[in-house]
Amino acid sequence: MRELGLKDAFAFSRILKSADLKSTISDFAKEIATRKKSDGKVNLEEVGLEFFVNLIISISDEKVEQKIYKFLSEITELEENEIANANFKKLKQIILEIIQINDLKSFFQSASALM
Repeated sequence: MRELGLKDAFAFSRILKSADLKSTISDFAKEIATRKKSDGKVNLEEVGLEFFVNLIISISDEKVEQKIYKFLSEITELEENEIANANFKKLKQIILEIIQINDLKSFFQSASALM
């Protein structure tokens, strides 16, 4: 597993655009802000996992599906077919590892502070 870079941000942005997930992203940003205001606690790993699950569910276009396999393959250094055939337990492990290695918790905390 490698750390995310700027190239990955652009690749992920293209996936989001292709999957037309602007409202899903907006809803999650609002959810983070709502949770933060209600009790001051936000489990960003949980919110991040919910986001990725919704991302996968939202995909109906095979081209977008293939882009996700390629994206995750490049980050995890697994073969695309390994990603495509991963069970949900493995997918959860991959996502949590991406979150932890890249300190996405801090990133989302900083981003939610801007809301």
